[in-house]
Amino acid sequence: MNSTNPRDRFVSELTTAIQRAERLSGRRIDRAELASRMNIGRSTLYSYLNGTILPPISTLDRLLHGFGITGADSGRLATLRDRADAVGRRRSTADNVAVAGPRPPLLPPVTPHFVGRAQELERLSAAATDAAAGDSTIIVVTGTAGVGKTALVCTWARTVVGRYPDGQLLIDLQGFGAATPIDAAMALHQLLESLGIAAATIPTSVTAMTTLLRTIMADRRLLLIFDNARSADQVRPMLFEISGCFTIVTSRNRMDGLVVTEGAHRLVVGLPADRDATNILLTRLREESPSARSDPAVAELTTLCARLPLALSIVAADFPERSIAERVAELRAEQSRLDLLGVDGADGDLRTVLSWSHRSLPEPAARLFRLIGAHPGPDIDPEACAALLGDDEDARRLLRVLTHSNLLTEHRGRFAAHDLLRLYAQELSRAEPAERSAAATRLLDHYLRATTAANLGIQPCRAHELPLMEPASEFVPDRSYTESMEWFGREWRSLLALVEMAAAEGFPAYAWRLAVLCTTYLRRSGRRRERREIHRHAVAAAAACHDPVAHATTLRLLGDATARLDEHGTAIELLTLSMREFEVLDDPDGVRQAHLSLCRVYESLGAYETALAHAETALTSAVPEDGVLAYADYLNATARLNARCGNHRKAVTMATETLAYYRELGYEEGSADILLTLGAAESWLGSFEVALEHVEISLSVDRELGDHYRAALATEQLGDIHDRRGTSHRAVEYWENALAMFDDLRHPDRARVAAKLDGQDASRGRLHRGVSE
Repeated sequence: MNSTNPRDRFVSELTTAIQRAERLSGRRIDRAELASRMNIGRSTLYSYLNGTILPPISTLDRLLHGFGITGADSGRLATLRDRADAVGRRRSTADNVAVAGPRPPLLPPVTPHFVGRAQELERLSAAATDAAAGDSTIIVVTGTAGVGKTALVCTWARTVVGRYPDGQLLIDLQGFGAATPIDAAMALHQLLESLGIAAATIPTSVTAMTTLLRTIMADRRLLLIFDNARSADQVRPMLFEISGCFTIVTSRNRMDGLVVTEGAHRLVVGLPADRDATNILLTRLREESPSARSDPAVAELTTLCARLPLALSIVAADFPERSIAERVAELRAEQSRLDLLGVDGADGDLRTVLSWSHRSLPEPAARLFRLIGAHPGPDIDPEACAALLGDDEDARRLLRVLTHSNLLTEHRGRFAAHDLLRLYAQELSRAEPAERSAAATRLLDHYLRATTAANLGIQPCRAHELPLMEPASEFVPDRSYTESMEWFGREWRSLLALVEMAAAEGFPAYAWRLAVLCTTYLRRSGRRRERREIHRHAVAAAAACHDPVAHATTLRLLGDATARLDEHGTAIELLTLSMREFEVLDDPDGVRQAHLSLCRVYESLGAYETALAHAETALTSAVPEDGVLAYADYLNATARLNARCGNHRKAVTMATETLAYYRELGYEEGSADILLTLGAAESWLGSFEVALEHVEISLSVDRELGDHYRAALATEQLGDIHDRRGTSHRAVEYWENALAMFDDLRHPDRARVAAKLDGQDASRGRLHRGVSE
């Protein structure tokens, strides 16, 4: 070996040793398979073999073992590798420019209040370990404003000082803030000075500075942190895949370009978990008492701050001048919350910090973020965003921009922001009242059409009952029953918020119609309190519209919802008032519907004769020609109440007729309902097998429809039939299942089933069927 360069000699000796080992083993080692076994990239392996990168000593041991190089050869190669490394460290950095001066400066002070983030710290350590083994030496740490990216990185850096003896540097790129972002040339100059290069000898061109930096880093083990980067282009000239060095880039943006082009890892820093957020707040408050962790005021304060570390730090700065309870009381007011989350200095004012992210957006994306402030729900889908925009802008493309900027997060095709970002978007939206009003109108139009279509997917036979603002022919359900229920499952929170917003902001015609359209889903899913709340807004909205039919209708629906909460007195008052208004309007069908609702209330009170009178009044004033479905509903109620009153043969006759109507109309929910009546009546007549078959079919339909309440009723009734039949062990099984179902719904009917299980009501064997609306 004639070369005097230690690295060249190491590479030559390594090549010779590999060839000798392969010749002795009689086979050539597959390089790709070896790279996979070593958990490194193939390009990294070839860089080790050709001398482009000097392998760390631990990696060299694994490399030699992979080729079967042991004994004296292994020891000699390790010595040559260490000699090459030592000579390289003494070498002049570039063109006789000495790297003189002090060691690189320390990192900024680390907050003593840092808590949690164990998983993120572990991810950083794992990435650094992988980098030392030949994996990517770059990681992007990204997250929304104020989430604690810099504190996380600096805290981790303090724990790995020994890994990077040649220095740990942080360069603030000022990508988001009051100051102008620094460009690559300025950042390179600052970095080279920090590494000890005399300012007078630093080249002026970016290319020359990049070459100089690469040469310096090749001989050092450095940790470089480029904090607060605006874009990939801002930081790219300072990124090199150099063994021994590790580079961290923090940004509010996702830096997809660095991940795709440079192969960087990415660590997304989300909001801390509830427990960690509470610990951040209590650590800042220097509150160590165990009782503080279970204090409801502490939990509420953490929630009001959206678990955002910056917001938690800001509120803690006011103590002990203000107590936790006082701070909570102030922050409950959404409109002033951002005003209160600010301290002296722009970087301590949450509104200002959030504005830096918004101002960095291209105008179309900034407009969408602002318009999302007009959407009151907890999350939003691309279709609703398109409605807000109201033009040809590509909503999905703009949503990608907002998620890239960590202003929104995506989960299963829906997009959301934490509560403080939502408040900031709402502020921006309210600052443009004309734009907000137009966007809100488009949004409400979208939801009215979408909710109507979903409702038709659930109950197509009741299309004539829907409160349409356009002809029914305009609405063709494009979703199946399951898809429609799933759509409501995703949107019901937004729909409730939209009804409240529409009623409060001057869109009452939308408010009451949306409320009516939500009724069936809320009933089937067992959301009793939400159902009452939405109809309270509907009544007020209908009054604001000066629409007497709408007002009478919403009063009836509010009465139905109130009855479901066992507030029977209030329900009867509301339903009686609804009936009187329909009578004034000379609306016989409205009067009949009110009778039907009153029938259900009295039935739930056990006043079966009174309930039957209401049902018969509705039925006797109706004929099928006026509407088959409505007539069948009145017949249904009358059959059911006859069964309640002991008129079982009459009930069977009327229920059979009702079932025929419902099946002809394809009304599955009605069929399931009347089958329960048939089951009850047949069981009292001693036809237990027929009764069980009816109720089992009803239960199957209820499960298919996702009607949890009625499924619980059917399960309970199966127990009742078995109890009458004398198969008490089966009765107990069904009652226990029904009790669990009512418990899941938090429904008061669970008390009735519990009484049966306790034996208090089993001897009577009386059918207890709940209301159907």
